[in-house]
Amino acid sequence: MSESYRYTVRFPNPLTHYAEVEAIFPATGGTLELFMAVWTPGSYLIREYSRHLEDVKAHDAEGNPLSVKKTRKNRWQIDTNGEVQVSYRLYCHELSVRTNWVDETFALLQGAATYLSVVGKLNWPMK
Repeated sequence: MSESYRYTVRFPNPLTHYAEVEAIFPATGGTLELFMAVWTPGSYLIREYSRHLEDVKAHDAEGNPLSVKKTRKNRWQIDTNGEVQVSYRLYCHELSVRTNWVDETFALLQGAATYLSVVGKLNWPMK
């Protein structure tokens, strides 16, 4: 697999204001450390985007579950030696230029408030 993140976002029941996010991260060897941003350009206050993440799970390419350990309010560690598939639910019921909104007629997702990334690998492209 190339060094890029792959994301799929679904809205199975938009009336609940939840998005379901699936992400595939390439092998990094050893411990994979994921994080969610705490600020966005143009809005330089510290934001608690990770407070909207729920049910973070991970498994390897064969579907075997992997242990997910939350190490800080916006960081998670996963021990692996291969590709990692991560899924989480994201509560989206705050409409602003820096937050997420989902309802039955409209969805607005901001990258910083939506996507987990690999620590130290911000140069990898997203697909």
